[in-house]
Amino acid sequence: MTIGSKIKTFILNNSIRANLLSLYAVILVVMTFLLATMLFYSIDLNSSYNKIMSNLENYNKITYQVNSIDKDIYLNITEQKPFDARHYGEVLSDINAELDEVANNFDQNQDLTSIASVEILKRTVNKLGRYIGKTNLSIEHNANFASREKLLVEVTHVKDLIKDDVQELLQFDLTQSQKHINAIKSSYNTALALIIVLIVISVIASVSFLLLVIQDSVRKINIVSEHANSLANGDLSIDSINLGENNEFKVLAMSFNKMKNNIKDYVSQLSSNEMRISSIQNAINDCIVTTNTLGVIESSNNAIEKMFGYSKDEILGRNISELVSAVDFSRYEHELFNSQKLIKGVKLIDNKYQLDAKRKDETIIPIEMSYNEVQIEGQRITTFVIHDITQHKNVEKMKDEFISIVSHELRTPLTSIKGALGVVLAGVLGTLPDKVNEMLNIANNNCSRLSDLINDILDMEKIKAGQMNFDLQEYDVIPIVNEALESSFEYAKQYNVEYKMNNSLDSAIVNVDKNRLIQALLNLLSNAAKFSHANSTVNVDVAKLDNETIRISVKDSGIGISEEFRSRIFNNFSQADSSDARKKGGSGLGLSITKEIITIMGGKVDFESKSNEGSTFYIDLPAKV
Repeated sequence: MTIGSKIKTFILNNSIRANLLSLYAVILVVMTFLLATMLFYSIDLNSSYNKIMSNLENYNKITYQVNSIDKDIYLNITEQKPFDARHYGEVLSDINAELDEVANNFDQNQDLTSIASVEILKRTVNKLGRYIGKTNLSIEHNANFASREKLLVEVTHVKDLIKDDVQELLQFDLTQSQKHINAIKSSYNTALALIIVLIVISVIASVSFLLLVIQDSVRKINIVSEHANSLANGDLSIDSINLGENNEFKVLAMSFNKMKNNIKDYVSQLSSNEMRISSIQNAINDCIVTTNTLGVIESSNNAIEKMFGYSKDEILGRNISELVSAVDFSRYEHELFNSQKLIKGVKLIDNKYQLDAKRKDETIIPIEMSYNEVQIEGQRITTFVIHDITQHKNVEKMKDEFISIVSHELRTPLTSIKGALGVVLAGVLGTLPDKVNEMLNIANNNCSRLSDLINDILDMEKIKAGQMNFDLQEYDVIPIVNEALESSFEYAKQYNVEYKMNNSLDSAIVNVDKNRLIQALLNLLSNAAKFSHANSTVNVDVAKLDNETIRISVKDSGIGISEEFRSRIFNNFSQADSSDARKKGGSGLGLSITKEIITIMGGKVDFESKSNEGSTFYIDLPAKV
């Protein structure tokens, strides 16, 4: 593997943060090194400049001092000025010190020529000192002027040698210093160029690094995006993502893979649940249909084909109203049916609607239907459970026909029997033995009970057939209740029960059929009397619940209604205990007839009961203002 490949692999396998820190560290180290180099060259250049300026100053001092010595000695020899040996000694010492300083400014390892020239110059200065000493001796011994003048020539010659050496040393020093400065400048420029090159390389490396990281990041993001799109399209067979050891993308890949696995498990579980639910639905004989907000069918079970003649695929997209015309979502925004005002042809029995439906072949079948609405993501989904009651209706029809025939066939002979018994009991045929009278009274009472039963059956038949006439008018309900109480007075005496009217209203106007309301009240009053304890009171109340409802309630003091019987108390021929019913009398049709009558008049019948405390049956009727 090449170095470039190794670097690329190293970059791609590290986190973006780690790569950035590595890059910044390299750039920082390189720039620090280059800046240190630049600083070193600047300091060296400044040092060289200071040495040159120091040497120039010393050269000038030496030249000045040598010229001063030359002038002073001339004045001494010509006796124009006293000779001062101590002063010349100090001057020569200063010159030597300045030469030492010049020598110290040279590099002891590289400027050997300059250092040698300084040593020669120092010896020449010492030679000048010896001539100055001779001149001092000559002056002290009063040598003649010619002798002293000869010394002056020698001193002048040495002085010129010193000046020439100084000039030569100065020139050499300047030449060497210039070379040194040029070398420093060259190194400085080289370092500067290197800095520029390194900066350019750093920029290129940074851009290349960023491009490499961006390219790799985009590639990895595209991989995640492609897998996410596949997952969104329902492809659960995609492989897990591997985005290398890069920390950020490794975490991203792990999160995505975990999400994919969770979705896969969820979909698998959901699919399993759907199969289980579908299997349960398809095993049910009732038709189960779901619709959207507009009533369009979105799903159904296999029973749809047997009940309506449509296949599961064929029924999809059709409106539920094509099957059940009474269900129209455009008319019922909140409730498909209003239990207070049912559509014609629709009956509500035990919270289930009985109505007609249409098969694919246009034939009409009777059905029993219930529905439930739920909100899913803001959409209303309605589930219908439809049960074919054709067989039930046929059986019911046969039963009704049988009851009708029996009732009509029994009514005529029963009337004759009851009339004959009445004549005999009236004594028209003479006095009969007490034993015979007792038996005839029992027979007469049974005839009356049988007559009441036949009348109730005929009333139910009329109600179901829609043949019971209602003359609805506005009445004050209080007088009607009083009339019903008077009619039931003798009946209550049989059970040693009294009726008590509790009323705080002056009037309560309702729209009813008076006779049918009295019939319903008589059923409630007779039941209350039958099932109350002896020597108890049945309380009758008329109250206004609100401005729209009048409530007539009948409260007994019996044993109450058992929990298991409450759900079927309004069914035909329903009795809490058949043996007890035989003792109390009754057909089990009274409450059923009462509910049908009150419902047709726009009211409602219901009850409240507590064990061993009695029951309260009430009729709610719309009030007229």
